[in-house]
Amino acid sequence: MFSKDGKSLGLTNNAAAQAAVKEIFLDMQLRLKAAGALYDPEDAFIPDVEFEEMPISFGKTWNAYEWSNEHVSMQEAAERPLEYYLCPTVDGNKAPYGTYLQPSQYISMLSSSKVKDLGAKFINFFVNDIEANRFLLAERGIPVPTDVRADLANRVDADMKYMFDFITRISPFTSPIDPPGPPAVDEMRDMTRPIVLQCYLGQLSSEAAMTQLIRTANDILRQ
Repeated sequence: MFSKDGKSLGLTNNAAAQAAVKEIFLDMQLRLKAAGALYDPEDAFIPDVEFEEMPISFGKTWNAYEWSNEHVSMQEAAERPLEYYLCPTVDGNKAPYGTYLQPSQYISMLSSSKVKDLGAKFINFFVNDIEANRFLLAERGIPVPTDVRADLANRVDADMKYMFDFITRISPFTSPIDPPGPPAVDEMRDMTRPIVLQCYLGQLSSEAAMTQLIRTANDILRQ
């Protein structure tokens, strides 16, 4: 998504990539809105709503794009069974795949740490120790180590087991994740969301919105 130095969007000088993002991110949404198949953008763009306030929870939309780690909370809020699907579908998928596995959190250690050995032991314990993970019961996400995942798979409840099975099923159809975003990524998203909303509301053409998105994002990233 970003240049190697994190100072600009990766599609800045790629016309084909810009056209693809414009089609999927803007034009397709406008066609869905015109057909009456898009949830009210002004409501959809309200940030940081609770699970109970999400459109899918009270039947206002047929789908939502959420991380699988939120399955249990989403289903409790919706008070009905929900299912996860890989998008695009697994059937007929060929590498390189567009989907990746997103960690629920990044665990890091300062390069200047005076206790690197102790830090490494803690990270190893947190990630790889079976007893530690039995205590957590995948509360921080599906474990990566296969032995830890196999141990927990029969210890969790049915809703959590659904997540285990889903991650196991889709893992062969994923690509390596990009590095963590640059420091200004959250500010960039906050500043570009209104531009997308203006486009969905018909206040900006998709061409003008795309131009503004790239310019605004790059201005923030290069600071």
